[in-house]
Amino acid sequence: MTTLRTAVADLDEASAKTVAKERNATAYTDYRALLAKETLDAVVSTLKCTFSVYVLSC
Repeated sequence: MTTLRTAVADLDEASAKTVAKERNATAYTDYRALLAKETLDAVVSTLKCTFSVYVLSC
C-alpha cells in the first residue's frame, strides 16, 4: 500500500511549511481551506498533547 501525503494544515505557518516541504505537500494554515481545496481519502489529525485522533474515510 502506498501512502501519498498531499496537504498539511497547521496554525503555525512556519511549521506547516516545514512539514509540507519534507513531504512534498501543500501547506495550509486553515484546515477549512485544505478541506475545500483538496480531495481526501484519509485524514490524520495529531494534537500537541498526550493523544492523537485518527480518522479514515474511503
